[in-house]
Amino acid sequence: MKKPSSSLYCLMVLLILSITACSYLPEAVVSIDGVQIKETPNYISLYPTNATLSKTGVLFYPGGLVDPHAYRNTFQDLVLDGYPIIIVKTSANLAILNGNKAAACKNVFPSVEQWILSGHSLGGAVACIDINNNPSEYVGLVLMASYPSKSASLSDWNGAVLSLFGEHDGLATPKTIQENEYLLPSGNIIERLVDMPLNSTRGQTIYHQIDGGNHAQFGSYGKQDKDGIARISSKEQQEEVLEYIRAFLNANNW
Repeated sequence: MKKPSSSLYCLMVLLILSITACSYLPEAVVSIDGVQIKETPNYISLYPTNATLSKTGVLFYPGGLVDPHAYRNTFQDLVLDGYPIIIVKTSANLAILNGNKAAACKNVFPSVEQWILSGHSLGGAVACIDINNNPSEYVGLVLMASYPSKSASLSDWNGAVLSLFGEHDGLATPKTIQENEYLLPSGNIIERLVDMPLNSTRGQTIYHQIDGGNHAQFGSYGKQDKDGIARISSKEQQEEVLEYIRAFLNANNW
């Protein structure tokens, strides 16, 4: 039997991925006043309507095979502070297939002067690849249950990094996060908000473990295979995520 060509094989793989791409669908998302939501085939944008628009925006890559809508709950309250958010949509819900797509979405908010890149799980790894390829394009990086690959080390990057991870994460475990610290700028672990530096954290990584948290609750899509059992609610975990992102933004005067 004749073997399929490499291009045909790739198409077959992508077809399979597209069929399985909705493995993790979002739970109910409630829109809130003060947040204008726009959706295109390439992104979901969240724009503040009742707050002064910040000059700093956030671009976010969803986790692998997770519907991008699953992160609206995570970010909506941050938009109320004035930060525009763009949740990037990717082919087959796999960010690895659309590296650097976040940069192409920047023109959605031309008034934004600087950008922070963020991502959950696989999305965070792709965010690291983007920054490794274009280190001057972003001032900060927020990782959720994620870390760079060895080929995309950011150990010498002069941006500010916040790494959030869950105590009961069964995928990006606290041990795995620790083992890969050498791939990020030298860092400090903080246990409480009051421990967040008051000045710029450029060239540093701030680590924070969310006690009781797991992998899936960084978004709103229910349980995930091989994940640990959370000891706090999804709402509690996402509120803690927002608290630490806010403190990180304030420390860097963003």
